Amino acid sequence: MYFPATKRIIFAEHYQRPYHPKGDGYFRQCRELKQSVFKPLIDYFRDARKALGVTAKDIHSATGKQMTSHWFSDSQWQLLNEVNYQKLQALFDRIAKEKQQRWELNIPYNELVESHLTLTSSIDDSSREFIYSRAQSMTPDCPF
Repeated sequence: MYFPATKRIIFAEHYQRPYHPKGDGYFRQCRELKQSVFKPLIDYFRDARKALGVTAKDIHSATGKQMTSHWFSDSQWQLLNEVNYQKLQALFDRIAKEKQQRWELNIPYNELVESHLTLTSSIDDSSREFIYSRAQSMTPDCPF
């Protein structure tokens, strides 16, 4: 008795320790690249929050979302949508008036989106370059 013919391929990766794939560090490098490329935008939000002393609780109550760590830190940073940005602008404006300080979130949303798109395309270009250079380094002795 023989096994039935099949065209299935099984892919597997080695793990150095739980949940950390063994490899060339591609995902780590991508994360570091995103953090460095998005640094101007991350700093814009982080510095505005720090200058006025806005708390995570203030941000959560103004937006109704618990996304402070994603909007104001390096960890899994993402650009917020326009509605939430307007809510934050109103919050920061109110706090700045209370503290008699300068209002910090003053860049128009469309400029933030433009900047984000430009930076995202540079990340995509860098990722393609990395993949291409990795493919060029393959040899018959070491095809992966």
